Amino acid sequence: MKLIKSMKKINNFLFIGGINTVLSYFIFVTLFFLLEEFAHYLIIYFMAYFICIFISYYSMKTFVFKSARYSWTDFFKTKLLYIVSLAFNSISLIFLVECLQFYPILAQGIVIPISAASSYIGFNYFIFKK
Repeated sequence: MKLIKSMKKINNFLFIGGINTVLSYFIFVTLFFLLEEFAHYLIIYFMAYFICIFISYYSMKTFVFKSARYSWTDFFKTKLLYIVSLAFNSISLIFLVECLQFYPILAQGIVIPISAASSYIGFNYFIFKK
């Protein structure tokens, strides 16, 4: 029974996380095309990331981990999780774009799956643990 519940949570995470990922990628691409002449790709990435933290917290809390509480502690834990993820993603983007000469949009597409896996672990065992 516990295994079935865990599998359902993972499936929900993959579904909602997939929607969040597509939405965050869309936000990044949109901001990139709107601002690429005015801002460095990392600044654009930080802007998109900031927007997506709110979307992700709400959707994960509501649809995956089914937490009824609205907690500033949980929200700040989410921000902490995403700061760590942001640091990893930023370093990865810099490496892929600057060292390996990937186009920023392609590089972001490569980094996203790694970020998704680490997010699940953080949400499940750090933020919304029961």
